[in-house]
Amino acid sequence: MNRSDEQLFDTRIADWLEEDPTAAPDQALDVVLAAIPSIRQRRSWRALRRFSEMTTPLRFALSGAAVLILAVGAFNLLGPGKSPGAGSLPTPSASVEPTAPSPGLTHYVSPRYGYSVDIPSAYQAIPATEDWRPNTAIGPEEAGTDRFRAGTAFVGIASQPLPDGTSVEAWLDAYAQSVADRECGAPASDLSFWTETTVVGHPGRSLSFECGGSAGLEYAWVADGRGWVITGERPVVELMLPSFQLP
Repeated sequence: MNRSDEQLFDTRIADWLEEDPTAAPDQALDVVLAAIPSIRQRRSWRALRRFSEMTTPLRFALSGAAVLILAVGAFNLLGPGKSPGAGSLPTPSASVEPTAPSPGLTHYVSPRYGYSVDIPSAYQAIPATEDWRPNTAIGPEEAGTDRFRAGTAFVGIASQPLPDGTSVEAWLDAYAQSVADRECGAPASDLSFWTETTVVGHPGRSLSFECGGSAGLEYAWVADGRGWVITGERPVVELMLPSFQLP
């Protein structure tokens, strides 16, 4: 193909596109496919190098073929008389999936209490083997506590129904009394140790304490007629609580 042939080839493509066609000319696809040999895929930088080594006529032919394929694909996709902004393509429906935990966390669902929470992947989960007994604080040795442990580090979660006729304040006061008798707790007679707060959208209290030289944090709250508590290493409690979901 000489220079004049190359210009004529480009001119024919331009003239065809300006006619606002809705379909490609007969045998166009056969011609394009015949002009492109079947080769194995290579890395992108090698493909670019091979293109730069092609002769000028071959580059013009392949460039024109690429324009022709793109034009045919656009018309088939949009249809006659449409432009990319003239409408929207149907969007496939997507099912709603639970949000995956952040890296380094594992999603845990309590077999006994039904809540869910993200825990550090390094922590071992030990589900409660019995119901949480009234008037007892939760702790590392309580069978009614869901325990999360990594070495000596500990976080515990438990729940119990409020006795009939028991108010939120009465239950929180009773729980504070049980904490006062715990090895790592605070005097229940001085409620200033506890701070009124909202926990996962429900009324409750928080307690800062120290245990074995480590800072501890505890939240107690009431939701839907049940009392809830999470306690343990402060940074781990603070990490887990935002992901806590009631059953």
